Amino acid sequence: MGRSPHVMNALIRFSNLIAPVLGDGPDAATVAVVASRILETQRIRDVDVIPLTAAPELDETTLYALRSGFNDWHAVRLLIDQGKLPPDPRIHVRVHLNQAQWDKAGEIAHEAADAHRTARERQKRARRSRRARRRHGFA
Repeated sequence: MGRSPHVMNALIRFSNLIAPVLGDGPDAATVAVVASRILETQRIRDVDVIPLTAAPELDETTLYALRSGFNDWHAVRLLIDQGKLPPDPRIHVRVHLNQAQWDKAGEIAHEAADAHRTARERQKRARRSRRARRRHGFA
């Protein structure tokens, strides 16, 4: 039994994807169909990437290699060239992480959840105090 993959969803800039260069070129008809689907749904699907770094923290400058979704990459490139998408769109991908990157992503997620929980508690207290002031005629 293999270890479970560490995969997270992310929104990255198209320019951070390294162009696929190995293998046969895509079929033009397939790319056209995928481009049409992208325009209709405004969504790219089934694109898996791997960061080209072993560093635990990924940022806006991290480059990624495609693991799957080669036709989608070519379709987005076509749509950009035709002016139907902005020059550097953000696209949804599944990022395959190493253990250190997975752990760092978990830390960041926990910090964000804690900050969100704290902000919600502050809002609840502020609402309660406003209601109390209204009830007592101070508002």
